Amino acid sequence: MNKAEELKNFSMKFSRQTEKEQEQFSEIVNKLLRCNYLCRDNPSDRSHYFDALIIREDMRAYLSIIDTDIIIDELNGVIGLKVNGESSHHRLRLRETIILLCLRKLFFIKKQSVSMIDTIAVTLEEIMQELLNTGYFEKGVGKTEFETTLRKLKSYHLIDYSFTQSPDVIILWPSLLHAVNANTLEEIQKKLDVYKDNMEVDDENTEEDKAD
Repeated sequence: MNKAEELKNFSMKFSRQTEKEQEQFSEIVNKLLRCNYLCRDNPSDRSHYFDALIIREDMRAYLSIIDTDIIIDELNGVIGLKVNGESSHHRLRLRETIILLCLRKLFFIKKQSVSMIDTIAVTLEEIMQELLNTGYFEKGVGKTEFETTLRKLKSYHLIDYSFTQSPDVIILWPSLLHAVNANTLEEIQKKLDVYKDNMEVDDENTEEDKAD
């Protein structure tokens, strides 16, 4: 079936939905396109996550038209997008990707000592130490750069924090499992080593899922 036929079939099905169903569909799809992930345990995502499970096939049909697939990970409570085989259409700079990989590494380590239902959290001190361990941030991490990166990762629903309520705590969402494809600590470290060995300029761009 070509894209014109897919679009026609989807449009016919969509037109038979109620106005409320259409609004719900648009709201969820637009949120996913903006944030890339919905996390069951994230209070801001919870209702959208369960609604998305119900309409997953309609979403899959629509997203296939724009060469995008939907990731359904009910075990870890994550729904995400995969664009043309890649796990994100969002882009990160090189240093941001290093920070992402360090967060993925910390998620892996913390996950070994908690249950499936526990929320994983780390301190800013733990993150900073992990960044220093890479050898890339020998001169330290600038406060502005660090905070900007955290805000970006929060907007993609990879992490969460509230510096007004818990100034030293960062929540790591399981969407990190899909942002960085790695099954072992060694695989994550290998990705870090590759970025460290090949970095040339700070403003080099790389896709978030290039950490895969």
